[in-house]
Amino acid sequence: MKKLLSAFFYYTRTERMGIICLCAIAIGLLFLPQLFPLFFSPTQQDFSAFKAELAQLEKDDSPITNTENQNTPFLFDPNQASINTLQQLGLSSKTAQTIINYRNKGGRFKKATDLQKIYTVTADDYNRLKDYIAIPATPQPMAANLAPKTASTTISPSLTPFSFNPNTATEAELSALGLSKRVIRTLLNFRSKGGQFYQKEDLQKIYGLKQEEYEQLAPYIEIPTKAAPNLSSAVAKASIPGDLPHSYEKAPVVIDINQSTAEEWQQLRGIGPAYAKRIISFREKLGGFVNIEQVAETYHLPDSTFQAIRLSLRPSPITNPLAINTAEAKQLQAHPYLNWKQANAIVNYRMQHGYFTQKEDLYQLHALPKVVVDKIIPYIKL
Repeated sequence: MKKLLSAFFYYTRTERMGIICLCAIAIGLLFLPQLFPLFFSPTQQDFSAFKAELAQLEKDDSPITNTENQNTPFLFDPNQASINTLQQLGLSSKTAQTIINYRNKGGRFKKATDLQKIYTVTADDYNRLKDYIAIPATPQPMAANLAPKTASTTISPSLTPFSFNPNTATEAELSALGLSKRVIRTLLNFRSKGGQFYQKEDLQKIYGLKQEEYEQLAPYIEIPTKAAPNLSSAVAKASIPGDLPHSYEKAPVVIDINQSTAEEWQQLRGIGPAYAKRIISFREKLGGFVNIEQVAETYHLPDSTFQAIRLSLRPSPITNPLAINTAEAKQLQAHPYLNWKQANAIVNYRMQHGYFTQKEDLYQLHALPKVVVDKIIPYIKL
């Protein structure tokens, strides 16, 4: 054994010198950091200016404006306020732009609570600003229902009302009423696509017609009430298509918003294969349309197209409710009205407190703004 160890640990003179040199180098490298200051005097750099600039940058990026504005709100009219005014009130640039877009499309705030209709307005923003919303009252027409044709009725100088039927009025007659060319074009397009006014309130659905203009014209709208024509008998009596009465040439198309196929949607003027596919895809992600207005939320569907087909749409119950007590976070996040954070908040709340016993329990989740809960509740199935 001794011979074996002696043979294993035997080194030549050259090998012993190499080992000694390597050990010396290792020890030198070990103590080199301590020896470095003895030979070099590192210069101390002044970072005070950099630190001051960094502090100023952090100060500039902090939400000082919002904090100050939250403490000092002021009276404003959401129908008139500019985007700068809205931002000075503490609203985000996205929310301010959303309000401006809503107004540009003909939207109007008639009372303070209407501000909650804006999707990006949080409950905190509304509660902070609701006491400062000042919307001037709209004057009502004087005795419009008693004497619609008297000179004493309050009428805008731009309008010259007289009795008319919106289903038959010509372009010249509509122009004589004082309506803008844009409104006239929209109304005529609506009629050319099979649209019909069954009651005077239907005129409000024409895109671009202001509420005050409708209120002034409403007493003068005359829509004859008559029994629906028997289209099949009229067709049977006609020998050729040209013999059909003009009003019978094309029957209005009615679409069930939750049951109609892509081909049926394409029967509506302005709806092609692409729009039909988008509408059905959005409907499937939602689980069905709760109301007709949701169709307008379809990606890139022009509002003018929606307004033109609106009277041809009929509501029906949703087809796929959301099982709030069993759905996983991935299923919840797939809904267009919920994001990943909100979906996880629902699942975590369910794990901590058990199943939801009523839909209103969703209001207890801080991660879900009230406007989101209002939109998602119609889809909830306990």
